[in-house]
Amino acid sequence: MFHVKRKNLLAIGVLLLFATLVVGCGKARSSRGWAAPVKTDSYLLVSGGKGRLDGLDASTREEKWRFPKSWQIDDSKARDLTGIYGDPVVAKDGTVYLGDYNGRVYVFRPGDFKSDASDKPKAGVLNLDDPIIGGLALDESNNLLFATAGKVLYSINTQDLITRIQNKDSSVKTSKLIETGGDLWSTPLFANGKVYVGSLDGNLYAVDPTSGKEQWRFNAGKGIVSKPEISSGTIYVGGFGGQLFAVDASTGSQKWAFKAESWVWSRPVVANGKVYFGDFEGNLYALDPSNGEQTWSNNLGKGPIRSAVAVTSSTVVIATESGWLVGLSSDGKDKRWEKKIGTSINADLILSGDSVILAPDGCVTADNEKSYYVSVNPSNGDLTRASGVC
Repeated sequence: MFHVKRKNLLAIGVLLLFATLVVGCGKARSSRGWAAPVKTDSYLLVSGGKGRLDGLDASTREEKWRFPKSWQIDDSKARDLTGIYGDPVVAKDGTVYLGDYNGRVYVFRPGDFKSDASDKPKAGVLNLDDPIIGGLALDESNNLLFATAGKVLYSINTQDLITRIQNKDSSVKTSKLIETGGDLWSTPLFANGKVYVGSLDGNLYAVDPTSGKEQWRFNAGKGIVSKPEISSGTIYVGGFGGQLFAVDASTGSQKWAFKAESWVWSRPVVANGKVYFGDFEGNLYALDPSNGEQTWSNNLGKGPIRSAVAVTSSTVVIATESGWLVGLSSDGKDKRWEKKIGTSINADLILSGDSVILAPDGCVTADNEKSYYVSVNPSNGDLTRASGVC
């Protein structure tokens, strides 16, 4: 099925570990997940540990609150989060939506939290029953939240969901948009009036967000796990077939396909006139988005790459499952710096101003104290720690 070389054995072992974490209930309940960090004007949201979401001050990186610990949840069965795999989604008014492996969608407002208040603010919950691995997407203009749970893509009325903050039994309009032939590990993408989602059944689906009518499907042959990326009318997506595909966002027709050495799980990033992505063999690729031709590649030798890279005008920053951060020159030839932080990095890297935000799998011991790293300087690899997370 794949070219099994000595290096590939590591990739296979890592994938089996991921599968165990996601599919095995006992294992998944103790897993942190791989949610990417999210930055707002006020907060930096990171899943800094198992079963929790930490809200850090956006400027000082000091922890201000922790969900669900700092909130009141009236549904007793929903008070313990499990692995957070999909990225938190933040609305323009600051409302946060979050899904977990237990199959629950949470809604809460960070602005409701007051450190000196005697009572905890409330959060709302909706149970979708099946594990939420791919995560959520938001259409604010139509008050719709899209959630993957098991094999199903749902739409949820956000106004109804918000009412559950005060009334846990209030009715929430929830619609099953589509049920696919495999579990949904790929994060849904809402763009151009459609919801795009990849499935382990090997198909990329484009779905009408209100009716659930399938607009088109593209068959990649093997399971699709990376979050789709859209740029200039083209969807880029990868999967277990070890290929990156470019698909017309309107018609679903293939524009080109590029064969990597191993599985493609990282979200493609379009920047500086190139498409960047990594594979489980530890390769980073830079392609011409117009035709899929390889501009350059670099085998870092630092373990599988699952997270999306961050790209500045002069540096490409890569994170690996083995816990390495690497800064490459924009042409991929020169390694400018590298740092090993002591814990896996599976969450996407996010470029924010002059920093690259990260969400490692946990705390590490550095300088005789527990540390959680939340950002890296792309120019020199200097790391910034959060306070209060560990």
